[in-house]
Amino acid sequence: MVVRAEQQSEQRFGSAARRDPGRGVCVLRLTIAGPSERISRSAPRMKHLEATEAQLRAQIAELEQQKVELADPVYIAAQARQRLGFVMPGDVTYQVRLPSAEGGDALRARR
Repeated sequence: MVVRAEQQSEQRFGSAARRDPGRGVCVLRLTIAGPSERISRSAPRMKHLEATEAQLRAQIAELEQQKVELADPVYIAAQARQRLGFVMPGDVTYQVRLPSAEGGDALRARR
C-alpha cells in the first residue's frame, strides 16, 4: 500500500517533468521571460530618470549656493547698489547723461 501511494503522488507531481525535460525548460524560460522583458523595456526610462535626477541635483546645488549668498549682508548691499541704484548715507553719486543719437544729429543739422 505504501508503494502504491508513492506511485500515485509521483504520477501527480513529478513524473511529467521526468518524462519530458524540455517541458521543464520551457516553463523555466517563460517564468524568466516576463520579468526580463519588463526590465529591458524599462531601461530607457531609467536612463531618462537618471538624467533628470542629475539635472535636478545640479539645480539644487546652484540654489544652495544662492541661498548662501543671500544670507550675506555684504552681498545684499552690493546687489541693492548695482541693481536698484541704492546709495548708502554719506555716499556721493554722479549721474552722467550722454547725448542721445537724435540730439547729436540735431546739433549737426544746425551747423
